[in-house]
Amino acid sequence: MFAKSPALRARVCVATKGGITPGIPYDQSPASLRRECEDSLRRLRIERIDLYQIHRPDLFAHPAETAATLMALRREGKIDRVGVSNFTPAQHEALAAHLDVPIETTQPEYSAAALGPLRDGTFDLCMRDGVVPLAWSPLAGGRLVTGQNVRPELLTVLDEIATAHSTTREQVAYAFVLSHPAKPVVLLGTQKPERLVAAVSSSVQSLERTELYRIVAASEGRPLP
Repeated sequence: MFAKSPALRARVCVATKGGITPGIPYDQSPASLRRECEDSLRRLRIERIDLYQIHRPDLFAHPAETAATLMALRREGKIDRVGVSNFTPAQHEALAAHLDVPIETTQPEYSAAALGPLRDGTFDLCMRDGVVPLAWSPLAGGRLVTGQNVRPELLTVLDEIATAHSTTREQVAYAFVLSHPAKPVVLLGTQKPERLVAAVSSSVQSLERTELYRIVAASEGRPLP
């Protein structure tokens, strides 16, 4: 793609991940991270990855060793910024303590059906340190659209809010993610053009606090304390 349109490269942030390999699910060893980074550079036909993220934490990797590998790749010009994915706040801070540059992004699962970042300190860390949260699965793997394996009371609340805003349940689900002050970025995994259009053309970009808490209570299946 970039070979055909070199000017496009300057307009695109190329982000990819390392740390997961076939056979051994999580591998943040220096050799593995380096190999995966260099493989990505070859496949993408670029000289530098703008954002290199650790896909999931390797429970048997020392953060100092992981950080040293990332810093070496950065000195060599192979990566620019560093991010993490599916890290707990404690794992994030442990890695950050050994890096010479800040962790720019963290990628948690977050949706109206998956409220982990609200409760586990992820969004608090983001707001404290200026880390950008990249919310994956904002529609809960499509379940908030299909209604499968989702609390009926959550679907009811989403539909009532959608009716009040003259919009769709899907767009309310996106608005819920975007309403947090940590300013999550919605990550879309779809390749369907209509889903992409729905995500960027929503008539509602944020929700009222009362609506947000109605969604939280319905998602957790219990009244707020």
